[in-house]
Amino acid sequence: MKGNYIIKIAPLIRLPIARTQVFSYLFRKPIKSGSLVEIPFYNRVISGIALDSREDFPRKGNFELKNVKNIVEEEMLTEKQIKFAKKMADFYLSPLGIILKMMVPKISEMKKKKRMNAAKIEIIKKSGRTKEITGAKSKEVVLVGPEDERDKDIFSAMKQAIAENKQLLYLISEIFPAAAFFENLKKHFQTEEIALIHGSVSKGNFFDVWEKIKNGEIKIVVATKTGLFLPFCGLGTIAVEESGEISHKQWDMNPRYNAARAAKLLADIHGAKIIYSNSVPTVEMWKRKKEKFVQASDLGEDNSNRSEIRISNIFREKKSADFPIAKELYKSLSSIIDRKEKALLVVNRKGFSSYSICRSCKTVLRCPECNRALVYFEEKEKYRCLHCSHKMDLFCACPSCGACQFSHQGIGIQLVEKKIRRLFPSARILRLEADASKSKKKSEKMLKDLSDENFDILIGTQVALKIGRLCKFNLVAFPSFDDLGSIPDFNSREMVFAILGQAEGLLKKSGILIVQTVYPDSFLLGSFKNRNWAEFFEKELKERKKTMNPPFSRIIKIIFRDKNKIKAKNEANKVYGLLEALADSNIDIGEPYDPFAAKRRGYYHKNILIKAVPGTEMRKLPFFSVISGLRKGWVVDVDPISTL
Repeated sequence: MKGNYIIKIAPLIRLPIARTQVFSYLFRKPIKSGSLVEIPFYNRVISGIALDSREDFPRKGNFELKNVKNIVEEEMLTEKQIKFAKKMADFYLSPLGIILKMMVPKISEMKKKKRMNAAKIEIIKKSGRTKEITGAKSKEVVLVGPEDERDKDIFSAMKQAIAENKQLLYLISEIFPAAAFFENLKKHFQTEEIALIHGSVSKGNFFDVWEKIKNGEIKIVVATKTGLFLPFCGLGTIAVEESGEISHKQWDMNPRYNAARAAKLLADIHGAKIIYSNSVPTVEMWKRKKEKFVQASDLGEDNSNRSEIRISNIFREKKSADFPIAKELYKSLSSIIDRKEKALLVVNRKGFSSYSICRSCKTVLRCPECNRALVYFEEKEKYRCLHCSHKMDLFCACPSCGACQFSHQGIGIQLVEKKIRRLFPSARILRLEADASKSKKKSEKMLKDLSDENFDILIGTQVALKIGRLCKFNLVAFPSFDDLGSIPDFNSREMVFAILGQAEGLLKKSGILIVQTVYPDSFLLGSFKNRNWAEFFEKELKERKKTMNPPFSRIIKIIFRDKNKIKAKNEANKVYGLLEALADSNIDIGEPYDPFAAKRRGYYHKNILIKAVPGTEMRKLPFFSVISGLRKGWVVDVDPISTL
């Protein structure tokens, strides 16, 4: 025992949250906190992070501790990273080891790189509002308005960070707009002090950047949500673009965190300022501004020099051969092309249509694994499920009657492109979808085509709303606007309102926004067109308070899945009974219900919704023991993007 030290280590594996997350091992000397080590764990050797060291002492009952196998890298993680991991584990009810593992770079070899020489930056002239932001006393600042104006403030904050020898993290929800922003960033700063980080960066390049961030060589980091887990050594500011974007949420794997919310936890640990840069405010942002919890430069009060908004009623044109290109939209596009200007059409759905039905028996063609409508993709002559990898040939048989003819219903991006190419055969058409970032070659070509404006009409899914730094448009239109809010949820109106704000932000001065809808008199569209944002957000707050939805509650959605439908139902009812027995007056627990997509990838799902008082510490909930002890098959989603 003499000369040995007890080392507290968090294994980098997923452990039940009810179980201890930190284990004790022996080593011949102290191990620095944050070091990456190898440890025996049951019958295998795994990686872990050392958290603490103390001299060994006599233990009762001859309790034996295993020995640390090896120190892989000393001080791999910083103390603030460890603190952030613990906060995230508590906040999102996730295993500590899984979060720590996200902070450890995947590397093939450890190589120390030579430091780059300090780089000079281009001085950017400050606007009046920029001085207000950079000199703000508040630790939380909200920027709302056109993207180019907000970018000036962000660039100024970056300049100030470098001048003060601090680091700045700018979180952008998706790879493609992050890459577009980074291209613009290179015009203002030397490349030695800036970096772009996202999930598709190669392991070698990632580790090079990771080391330079840890050493303080890189000052400005543009990143998707993975940027939260980098080893910052002097983080002074975190900026979050479009904080209400659902793409900030990690929804399909643990930990199910929201990067915009987690950024506040990280900022608190570093004592950093946090800046939210949004086209329009979120409901929570509006509430906090009213309560004077955040400093906001503008929440849409300045409505001068805004674009023209046209609400087009397309109810009577739905049977037209050119639908969804209605008469008003056709005329506007014709004028745009004649004047050699640019137009953007935003389509919410991939593929050719929304669903396909059998012409004989009217049965909807569905995925056998998900029970969701299959989507027709004309280019590949295939039916595809958008929720799994299931595909069917074009000439498949109806499962009900055996017929082989289907009609395609609804509007997809391929249908809009087909109609546009027929109506405007001489126009240069470009299509942009979210998967453009999956191929580096395609992504680079798309970035070049957009920045060089090698198109007349761009047709894109919602990712196209985030390319304002590459090009602006004279016309932005939604051929099928009603598809955006087709799934009713507590936050669906807020998200649609944000999409309208992003679309308007893409317009040049005197540009036109056309919204095609069968509900032209809707309250949401009226509030946006009339610039009456206060009316919209006040109504949203009133309705959410009545239904106890965020920001008047914190939501936990727990999901169970099983291949047997009856087992899924019985397990959900059993857990609901345990939760209800332990709940108190500050907690609302809903009965188990089927989600919008009850069957996905061969599994049947059941949801239970829990609403707690805002600010509730999840581990102090009266039924935490039930949630932490959930068996395999359960998923805990704190602050879900959807309750359906």
